[in-house]
Amino acid sequence: MDETFIKRVYDSKSFNANGFDDCSAELIRCTTETIYSPLWLNMFTKSLLRGEDQHLKDAYNKLQIGKLNKSQQKAFWAIANFFAHNFDKAIWINPIYTDGMFSSNMSELVKRGLVEITLYENDCNTETEYHLSARAAGMLFRGKDEIIKYEELAKYSSVIMCDSIVKKELYFSEKAKVEIERLKTMLSRKGFARAKTILERQKRPSSIISLLWGPPGTGKTETVKQLALETGRDLVLFDLSKVTGSGWGATEKSYRALFRAYKYIAVISDRVPILFLNEADGILSKRLQHMEHGIDKSENIVTNILLEEFESLNGILLATTNLIDNMDEAFYRRFLFKTKLEKPDANARFKIWKSLIPELSDSDARKLAEDYVMSGAQIDNVAVKRNLAELYFAGDRGLVFIKSLCKEELETEHGTKSQGRRIGFVKP
Repeated sequence: MDETFIKRVYDSKSFNANGFDDCSAELIRCTTETIYSPLWLNMFTKSLLRGEDQHLKDAYNKLQIGKLNKSQQKAFWAIANFFAHNFDKAIWINPIYTDGMFSSNMSELVKRGLVEITLYENDCNTETEYHLSARAAGMLFRGKDEIIKYEELAKYSSVIMCDSIVKKELYFSEKAKVEIERLKTMLSRKGFARAKTILERQKRPSSIISLLWGPPGTGKTETVKQLALETGRDLVLFDLSKVTGSGWGATEKSYRALFRAYKYIAVISDRVPILFLNEADGILSKRLQHMEHGIDKSENIVTNILLEEFESLNGILLATTNLIDNMDEAFYRRFLFKTKLEKPDANARFKIWKSLIPELSDSDARKLAEDYVMSGAQIDNVAVKRNLAELYFAGDRGLVFIKSLCKEELETEHGTKSQGRRIGFVKP
């Protein structure tokens, strides 16, 4: 072993007389230049097989790295190192260190499912990107949350951390309550692990994909947040404004990047986050049958990308919509679970009134629940306005005043509904 080389490249903490002390730490800390040096691969492989890093050793065996030739092995470890430092960015390796074998190495790594390739069309040509596969990333870096670059994810989405969600009591119809409880069971740590085993046995992607639908104000968004809180999972919120680009192909690229980043987090983190598509009808809308403009073609490309990502997702995706009829049928079929959240019944409305205005008597709360068919969000609006009224209204804020607020809230609801008229000629 070339001691001069070792002293030049490594510090005293990274190796001993027999090789590397910690192969996982070495893989993360080394550079591409180091990996393509004459001795690194031999020293790394011997240390890995002789050492106690069982996790990385298992990954080496399961991914069959030993069956690659030396040039391909160097390329793979360089890609893994690049991923550890750059997360979801496209791979770039200096050809000086690859012996001119970059293309052939990539072809073999893609063939073996160790590297994924993505092609993007832009104004001038086709752009090729190489990324470490999610399967390989999970095997190599499972549990090493420190390499997850949430700042990269923020380019395409908003992240709501589990511990920032405020606990709220929600009220559902009996049927919806049963379905939500079942979903919560499947999203628990033990439940999700068991669900994945069952899905894999059925030759299906290891994912829970569920849709909550129903009229506005029925608590769909808040239900997803409470599910995240109760199952200890962060929310990755699909942000349409962040993934929609102005340049040709920019939107498609952002969609791919978001789902790729989510897949990486799902296989690395001990807590698989929830990918949340709020108001999903705007994202999963019906494909256009007659494309007349470039923008129409682009929208259909995005829809096809989403269908592909749904099919290959290994994780948790929850979506909500008020307008289920606007959703493409192909997406609707891909939701394994579909739960309709309706306006609460009189009994549920009674409980909501009592929770929001505790000083209401049972009889008054029951009267409001029976007389005004409102959603939970509407009742919440009334309660907030009633409480704020003490700033400007010195009189009684009792039942009569609350009833007047209920009437205003319902009038506002009716006023926002379309009358069904269209601009143009009307048939006689």
